[in-house]
This record gives sequence, C-alpha cells and structure tokens, in this order.
Amino acid sequence: MLSMTGFGKAEGVYQDIQFTVEIQSVNSRYLDISTFIPRKVSFLENPVRDFLQKTLHRGKIVYSLNLTGDLGEISHFQLNEKLLESLLFLKDILKKKYQVKDTLSVSDILMRDDIIELMDSSVEEEAFLKEILMCSHQAIEQLETMEKQEGDYLKKQFIHDLEDLKQEITSIENLQKSNLENHISAMKKRVKALMNDVSVDEGKIYQEIVFMADKLDISEEIQRFKSHLLQFETYLNENSSVGKRLNFLLQELHREINTLGNKVANALISQRVVEIKNKLEIIREQVQNIQ
Repeated sequence: MLSMTGFGKAEGVYQDIQFTVEIQSVNSRYLDISTFIPRKVSFLENPVRDFLQKTLHRGKIVYSLNLTGDLGEISHFQLNEKLLESLLFLKDILKKKYQVKDTLSVSDILMRDDIIELMDSSVEEEAFLKEILMCSHQAIEQLETMEKQEGDYLKKQFIHDLEDLKQEITSIENLQKSNLENHISAMKKRVKALMNDVSVDEGKIYQEIVFMADKLDISEEIQRFKSHLLQFETYLNENSSVGKRLNFLLQELHREINTLGNKVANALISQRVVEIKNKLEIIREQVQNIQ
C-alpha cells in the first residue's frame, strides 16, 4: 500500500551538462502532473509527461528539471547583423529625410523575433532524452520508497483503528440484546395495563409489538458493518491501488452506523455510535492520502 506523499531526487550528466530531477507528490483524487522544464529543452516536455503518466497512478505530481554547466551546447542566440544594419539604415533615412525624431532603443530591437535568432542545438535530442528519463526513473524510485514507508505506517494505524471499531461494534451487539428485550418487556407491560382498562384486539396488539421489535432490530446493520471491516482489512494487504476502494467502504460504514444510530433508542448504544463516527472520520482523512 502506497501513500500519495513523497519526494524523489536524482542527478545526471550528459556531455558537459549537469542536470537534477526532483519529483514531489501530494494527495489528489486523480493523477495531476505539473512540469517545470527549462525553455531551452522544451522538446523534453511531452516525452517526460508521457513517461510520468505511464509510471505513476495517482496524486498531484510536481516534476522539476534543473540544468547547469555548459548550456551553450543545448542552444544559443545569434545576432542577425545584416537585418540590424538595414534597420539602422532605415532609421537614419526616417530621421534625416522625414524628420522623425523618435529614437530606436536596444529594447525595441530585441523585441523583434528576427533580429535575435535561436541557433540549432548541438545536443542529440534522443540521447539527451534517454539520460533524462533514466534520471527521472531513479527519482521515481526514491519517491516510491518514501510513499511505501508512509503507506506502511498508515497501514499499521488502520489496523489499530479497525481493532477499535471491532470492539465498539461488538459492544453495541452485546448491548442490543438486552436493549431489545427491555423494550419488548416495557411494551408488554403497557399493553397489559391498556387491556385492563379497554377492550382491544389482543392479536393486533402483539402484531404491533413484533413490528416494533423489528424496527428496533439492528442485527443486519451490525453484520454488514462487520463485513465491511473485514473487506477493508483485506484491501490493506493488496499491492495495487486501493485508495478509492477504501474510501467507498468508508462511505458504506458511515451509512450502516447512521442507520443503526437512527434505529436504536438507548443512551449507551448512542455513545458507542458517536465514538465509531469519530473514528471513521479520522480514518477517512488518512485514506485521502492513499493511492
């Protein structure tokens, strides 16, 4: 079981270029990837993103690539001198012949895309990409190691929480046996007192007692709750992505305990229901960080 929180870092060298890859992940409902890749190597953007989508499964991923060393091998800029000379010649004509007083600044020149030209890279893109992906894979291995460590910690916490829930639901099950008997006994006493004063259909009265007992019976909710706990525990031992399945089971556990709480009319059971709801909410917050 893996957490969605982790960090990985790896370094590499290609020719005279040193590079560092950093990948961090936090919880998210889906796989959400953000990349920060220098403009000089923008050709890496799509291959790196494809690699991350195939390798990772869930979480908000931030991928950063930092370059140092002789970056001139990647790309460099060159001044188009002929075009600049023509531009300055036209500026002189405008000034002398047409009395145009505006000056041409360096910033005006640099704003033109055709004055400063980006020259072809001397780096072989495929070879450089291969090195970047190898380094990215090493960073992901570190990331997954951290995610596994936190996942193992959360798993131990979940197992402890499940034991608490099992004890609570068993306590409710034991309380319900006497609770149901007490309610039926009280209802019989009321019926008996009523029959002494008024002529009523005894068979119908006892049908109402049976109906009331059925409404108060929470045995089905208890059994379903126990079943969901066992399924939750089974998922904890799987190596695949289980976060969404655990979240679904928590919704079912909440539904069962809410129904149970609405049916009972017993202060002690209601206290246990509150404790279970609090525990489920704590587990729910932790499950949001599971892949």
